[in-house]
Amino acid sequence: MTVGFMGLFVALVSEFGELRLGLSSLIAAVLLGAATVFYWAYTDDLRFYAWVQFMPLGVILLLLCLCRSHYSHNWLLVISLICYIAAKLMEHFDAVIYQLSGDLVSGHTLKHLAAALGCYILAILLQKRRPIE
Repeated sequence: MTVGFMGLFVALVSEFGELRLGLSSLIAAVLLGAATVFYWAYTDDLRFYAWVQFMPLGVILLLLCLCRSHYSHNWLLVISLICYIAAKLMEHFDAVIYQLSGDLVSGHTLKHLAAALGCYILAILLQKRRPIE
């Protein structure tokens, strides 16, 4: 999830921030995202992983509020971000969800479904969006 989210982050900063971020920026962001997972596994310290998960989310929300996109259908991006937030909440409340469902489904399982829905919505966005003149 971190690798995919960092890729989305670079794409959105490029589009909304009107910056020319190239392949090197994408590679650096994806490597940073992956490195935080390895750092977490090695040190059991989640701070950098959490930063990579939530800082881009805040920046994307600011970009959506403050900057103008050159493409249509940005409301789908908002829905995709809501799916991502829902996924993070389901991950956080994993045990509670499992207990409330009568041990039928875990929050971790629902997290992956919400994240997949968010990705599907992004695919629809890319299919439907058109340049705004």
